[in-house]
Amino acid sequence: MYSYTKKFNRINNLQLNLDNIDENEASFFWENNKSDELIIGLGMCDEIELFNSMDLELIQSKITERLNNIKDLTPELGMKPKFFGGYEFNIKNTTEKKWDNFPKGYFILPKYIIMSNQYSTFITLISQTNKSHITSIDTIYKKIIDNTTQIKKRKKHINMNIINEPDSKSNYLKIINNILSDIKKGIVDKVVLSKLKTITIDRKFSISNAIRHLRIDYPECINFYIHLPNRGIFLGSTPERLIKKNDDQIISEAIAGTIKRGLNSDEDLKLENKLRTDLKNLEEHNLVIKEITNLLSPILNNIIISESPQILKLKNVQHLITNIIGKLKNNIHIIDLVNMIHPTPAVSGYPVETANHLINQYETHHRGWYSGPIGWIDSLGNGDFCVGLRSSYIKNKTIQLFSGGGIVLNSIPEEEWIETELKMKPILEIIENNGNK
Repeated sequence: MYSYTKKFNRINNLQLNLDNIDENEASFFWENNKSDELIIGLGMCDEIELFNSMDLELIQSKITERLNNIKDLTPELGMKPKFFGGYEFNIKNTTEKKWDNFPKGYFILPKYIIMSNQYSTFITLISQTNKSHITSIDTIYKKIIDNTTQIKKRKKHINMNIINEPDSKSNYLKIINNILSDIKKGIVDKVVLSKLKTITIDRKFSISNAIRHLRIDYPECINFYIHLPNRGIFLGSTPERLIKKNDDQIISEAIAGTIKRGLNSDEDLKLENKLRTDLKNLEEHNLVIKEITNLLSPILNNIIISESPQILKLKNVQHLITNIIGKLKNNIHIIDLVNMIHPTPAVSGYPVETANHLINQYETHHRGWYSGPIGWIDSLGNGDFCVGLRSSYIKNKTIQLFSGGGIVLNSIPEEEWIETELKMKPILEIIENNGNK
């Protein structure tokens, strides 16, 4: 196979139009403003599906081999083809529960890859032939550019209907109390309990509208989706990077500890100061730092951890966040790093294995890709993966929404319920506004 890249002026956020993407072809979207990075994939040249954890052990060699078999016809532009994908929170789980026919794990090599940095936009075509078909790059560029640079006028809100809410408030609070009992007995220190809300909508879901609203309302997050025709869409707006590898440089983040935003700047600052000193949130946060540090320290020459957590402010909540940075002793593929640290205590609990066991015991729904790793991989083994939080699985007119919270000794059940409701707001808002074009 061949790859050919063409350089354009940077696509302005308001110019990007995803409405013209062929819904019968696979596609993905990944925008990480932390690294000023936009990646869009259209169509499919290659695919690798994961059916179990054994496949996970082979994924990096398969991806490396296939990417190295692509001849780059424009190496001077430095745009390497990428596989994009992810897998379930617990791919080792052998139960038959799953999201309809959505895969347990999946990585795709797109036909077209649109990549933007702060200066330029590049479109890469991957094909079986050489330069003879590069004119199609111009066609794709025209397709995704909205020359009006205007957000389209709103239509009436979409109608939603809750069809399944097994994690009702009473049930959720009951499970939290059971977990608190386990913690007091010394069985576990932390368990991240998730909940599911299933709704139907009265019209077709628009990915383009969803991304447009997420980009405007949650620019601090990694906004993403992966669309597999006839299998569904996994879409989300996550604040949490799992791990990024750029040659020997590693960046990971510990995000745990949450409080709402204030109605004004004074109230917001008071809530921020409460979050910084709250024992429950600090305990939850420190367990994540401890586990990631223990796992990464042996493979790094040095590890740099922020002295104290910073505050990540989103539209509806604020989080404790600590950056973890290091330099690899030896080259390790990004997928091996992902497998090494996923799941962190931020999405499972601590100790991780015990927490996972209790999650399987207490959660009646299937998490699927919710809180699993999702990201991209290049031929050098570099990549960037986030944690699939604030996310949903969409199939036709049915949407499954997920959120969760960490339960530790000082957790107050009622406050945990409120936190999970707040975390569902980003996806609920984009569903309510999905008819607004």
